[in-house]
Amino acid sequence: MSLENLDQSAFPLFFNSFIASVYMKLLSDNRYLVTEFDGYACYKIPVNDETFALASYLRGLHKDRLHNAGYEGYSEEIDKKYHESGIYFYVEINNVVATTLRVNKRSDELVFPFEAGTTEHGKQYEYMCDDLAMDMNTYCLDKRYYKKATPLLFASAAEYVLSEGAKKVFGLYDVKNSATKKIYGKLGFVDSKQFPNPIAFDTFVHADTKKPVQWGILEWDECEVAKYRELYHLKYARKF
Repeated sequence: MSLENLDQSAFPLFFNSFIASVYMKLLSDNRYLVTEFDGYACYKIPVNDETFALASYLRGLHKDRLHNAGYEGYSEEIDKKYHESGIYFYVEINNVVATTLRVNKRSDELVFPFEAGTTEHGKQYEYMCDDLAMDMNTYCLDKRYYKKATPLLFASAAEYVLSEGAKKVFGLYDVKNSATKKIYGKLGFVDSKQFPNPIAFDTFVHADTKKPVQWGILEWDECEVAKYRELYHLKYARKF
């Protein structure tokens, strides 16, 4: 069953009976539930045989958003290693996926996506620090749920990031998309001082101009991540 080419404005979770059955199986097992708050539920899922269909669906939402936003060149083959080693977070309300996020640990075998791109002058960045850092990607948002779903999503992700010992998080944004940068900015992300110049991938382009998309590199440092971890424990953490 193909999970590709999804085109949905609201991200309904039960878009077919197959995903519904997968979701209900996972829902009955609280291993993947991070927390619940005010009708919203946040889940954290690794990609394995049990969760693969749901994780692929979540990635499909991101892929569809890229297409609808006027981008071309997304490659599932290039993304495969990130997908299979990633941790997906998503927030659900009333059987609708309100927002999604994928987190990957940087390693020698899995470098940051921006390390595969090049700057305007052909430079290729390399992360040389020994501290563990993570990449946040595959972000999707149903704007109707922004105010409640977004802080819940990132607070839950912050708890994971720091619990794994990471010191910093990196992310990318289209420099022409001020709305996306504004969202990240409200969460405490700032332009990277270590990697200040935008990068591009030759095969990932604007559909109308066929010119490579320029991606700015953002950082979420340990101090800012800690603020959202604190928010998680003060407001969202489940009480047992």
